[in-house]
Amino acid sequence: LAQITLADLLELFQVSRETGIFELAREGEQGRRVQGQIALRGGEVVGARIDAAHGEKALFRLLAWERGAFAFRPGPVNEPGSIQRPTRALLREAKRQREEWERLSAELPPLSAHVTLRIQRAALPNVIHPPTQEVLVILEHYSRVQDVVDRCSYPDYQVLRTLHTLIRRGMLELRRAPDPGPMAPTETRLFAPARVAR
Repeated sequence: LAQITLADLLELFQVSRETGIFELAREGEQGRRVQGQIALRGGEVVGARIDAAHGEKALFRLLAWERGAFAFRPGPVNEPGSIQRPTRALLREAKRQREEWERLSAELPPLSAHVTLRIQRAALPNVIHPPTQEVLVILEHYSRVQDVVDRCSYPDYQVLRTLHTLIRRGMLELRRAPDPGPMAPTETRLFAPARVAR
């Protein structure tokens, strides 16, 4: 993928109307191997998976890869069709989101930060945009931004933009993760974190 981008490959395979599975792999953090799949039918992307993510969310994550290896396995595809949009529209949207993410990266909440609801749930508007509604449901169980992004079905950039909007409107509070520094594990610390802060 360092030699040819995944977006270029998908455009090439769309023109030749290929059917089969793209298998992708790269080294992730701490040497963990990350693998993904993209299903094509008649040249159109009909499904994608990476870890627990699937559909457009998984496709956009894979399109962001700048390194890694791929193989194409031609043959029938059993994917039910979790992706409905035409491939060209998907590639345009992925590019737009990536460019916006790079432009606004300093404003978006860091993945290591935590967010909490600042207002009562009863005070939330009755009509809520679907991504916002899903984010608020996930926030009932998780507070770390990375966990919210991973568990939300919408693309990562869309989830981060939703969190950013809610923080800006004062509905969520952002708490950045403290810098761990060279501190010893919790059980051997001289003082508890609350006492250190005091």
